[in-house]
Order: sequence, then structure tokens, then C-alpha cells
Amino acid sequence: MSLTIRQLQILGFIEDRIRESGDPPSAEELARHFGYADAMARDQLQRLARKGRLELPTAAARGMRLLGEVDGPRQFELPMFGQPPH
Repeated sequence: MSLTIRQLQILGFIEDRIRESGDPPSAEELARHFGYADAMARDQLQRLARKGRLELPTAAARGMRLLGEVDGPRQFELPMFGQPPH
């Protein structure tokens, strides 16, 4: 299933938080970051879980787990012409 741009942004935010702190954000932190109500953040997470991109345990507030890699544009490459300066 394809993901929306917002879903890719959410996955990127989760991935960044895991990389920075070792833990995923809570739904409340996700809501604050994107300007959502808490219920909307949880709805977005459930949609990602239904699409097979996220595992959401029922008991842990920070127990979500990414499934697979974020496949949106996170980095880009530029071709290099000529020689780099010495």
C-alpha cells in the first residue's frame, strides 16, 4: 500500500526519534510535533499499522516498532561536475 506524504513524515519523525534517543515517541509527542489532537495522532498510527509499516503494542505508550525502512525522500544526491578543490 502506498503512503501519503504525511505518513512518510510521521515515519521519518519516529525513525529520527529512535535514532536520537533509542525510544520511539509517544502518541502525545507525535501529536504535539504535528499539531494534531491526541486522537488524530493515534488514528494516524493505526493507519500505518494497518498498512504494515508499524507495530503497535496495546500496553506500552512507547512500544511502537517500525517495520521496514522509511521509503520516502530522506536524502538526495547531487552529481559532481569537474574536480573538487584541493
